Amino acid sequence: MTTPYGRGNPYGRASAAAPNRRLAVDTHEELKRELARQAGANDATYYNSGVADPGSGSIVPLQPTQIDVRRTANFIDTTLYFDSCFRNNASQLSLGALSFSIFNLNNNQPIDNIVEMQIGNFYIPHIDTNALAPDYYFYKRVNIEVRELNSQAIRAANNGKFHFEMDVQSAGIADYLTPATNNGKFTFSNPLKNNLDQMTFVFMKPTSPIMFPQDQFMFNAVPGSAPAQIVMQEPHGLTIGFPVTIFVSMFASNVGQIDALINGPDGFLVDVLGPTLLQFQVAAVTGFDFTNVAVPVQGKLVVGFRRVAFTVRFRSISDTETNRIFPV
Repeated sequence: MTTPYGRGNPYGRASAAAPNRRLAVDTHEELKRELARQAGANDATYYNSGVADPGSGSIVPLQPTQIDVRRTANFIDTTLYFDSCFRNNASQLSLGALSFSIFNLNNNQPIDNIVEMQIGNFYIPHIDTNALAPDYYFYKRVNIEVRELNSQAIRAANNGKFHFEMDVQSAGIADYLTPATNNGKFTFSNPLKNNLDQMTFVFMKPTSPIMFPQDQFMFNAVPGSAPAQIVMQEPHGLTIGFPVTIFVSMFASNVGQIDALINGPDGFLVDVLGPTLLQFQVAAVTGFDFTNVAVPVQGKLVVGFRRVAFTVRFRSISDTETNRIFPV
């Protein structure tokens, strides 16, 4: 005989021993276990302190997870001072070209991987024209091309190329150049790989080359002259009757202290007496004359206001560690 609650009754109650199908699941712990399982053994750069294993009660350290670290470029800046007094023989003043040895200026090192250049303010000699001609710098602009880097340059009419555009301001016997665009910077779209051991700056005004006047001359002393006089080995083109500042070097008479005086770093004011003849204004200085100089000793001089000197900063990509540079 069966009971109302027996096995044979389909409406009977479930056995008290029937299993509970709704066991509690700790989702948070399950997620931590899954994170621990998925962590890779080959990853590097970041470590977690670990999670508790609910099964064992112990701490299971997480393996390091990978962080994508991208290599950043390193930059190095090199600033060079270009002085026409130390230009090399490739210079052509009549074509506005001043050429320099990078090895001589940069401790026997070339410059490569250039991504940017920046030029500063500087002076160039004022060039007079006749009364019927307009000002030499009629457009009040001077364009400068770096010949060795002209594969990337600003393009202009008639196959013109340049890297820097300068504004011209009158400054008496000289003219003052200031960057007219982009604060004097030129950025290359692709780094230039060539190792530069020479650099030539070509000055345009801007439709034709600037014809720079000669700034360096060889001369000979006039023996026995007092005040001391010198004769240039070629016409100087200076205005006769007006004084001019010069700097002398390479003069070696071996007479008294005259060599130390005339080769001094401070320069001298001299009178222009003729197309090739100059006279020092320091006759009152003891020993400064050529009374005891018996032969036409040779020397070299620089006309101060005709000198051209400027700085350029070069930014290059470097393989060595440098201070980080971030765009702003």
